[in-house]
Amino acid sequence: MQQRPPYPPADRDERPLRAGQVVRIVGTPDLGDMSEDARRESAPVFEHLLGRYEKVAGITDLGLVELSFRIAAGPHAGLHTVWIEPHLLRVRRSRP
Repeated sequence: MQQRPPYPPADRDERPLRAGQVVRIVGTPDLGDMSEDARRESAPVFEHLLGRYEKVAGITDLGLVELSFRIAAGPHAGLHTVWIEPHLLRVRRSRP
């Protein structure tokens, strides 16, 4: 029997999420359980994402959303991949 993932594949407004969709990052995860070194590395990357739109690369078995993106300049410049809780995302809405 397969276990249900802890996060349903839906954004904060309960809209379904799937790979290829564009989402807006509307929150940052709680990094309190991470080591200080990991938090120092991860926090600026999540802060960079806040308010931005990114394409969903995939959804894990646990229901986390995978985002891959590039930071063009600055101390954290380069390619990044993060996994974020779906309730911190909002599916991009089309204009009427």
